[in-house]
Amino acid sequence: MIKRSNKGFTLLELLISIFILTTVIFVGYRVINKSTIDIKNQSNINKGQLTMNDMNEYLTKDLEQASSIALFLNNEKIADTLVEENGDSEEKQNILSDKIRDLENELNKLSIGNKFDYSYAIRFKNDENNTYSIKYKVEITKSNHYYKYSTSREENNSIKISFINGALLKEKELPFLIEGNSPY
Repeated sequence: MIKRSNKGFTLLELLISIFILTTVIFVGYRVINKSTIDIKNQSNINKGQLTMNDMNEYLTKDLEQASSIALFLNNEKIADTLVEENGDSEEKQNILSDKIRDLENELNKLSIGNKFDYSYAIRFKNDENNTYSIKYKVEITKSNHYYKYSTSREENNSIKISFINGALLKEKELPFLIEGNSPY
């Protein structure tokens, strides 16, 4: 009798090895994909924090030197903290905070395809005692049931810095507000 040596794999062994290999590849893909998503999210968070730090730096410097602030809704002035020489400064202190409800109402009335903007004109006097202003503008649009906003800073000499462009508004809250008893 001749004894044959069977070299090779049976069909069952091949199926089991393919199943194990597929499982390992699937688990490896899930781990690598989750790591990639986490890295992208962290990158977006870092980018947002840097943007907010830049915006905060500009705004702080501007508010430290401000003599008054005006609030505009769709390019129409709705509040101003400018105090006349004989005016009562106490009466003007909360005027910006009081007008925020107007902005919130405008946001609630916004329908798909529409937009509105509000801006703060921060005024100060330069060395020649001339009044000069810097405008911080926020534009909010609604499209496909999502709210998107953009913020920018414009100087009189038409230098414009765009901080945020087309970012999603996660909650129905206004993204950039200056309020309080004495914002400057």
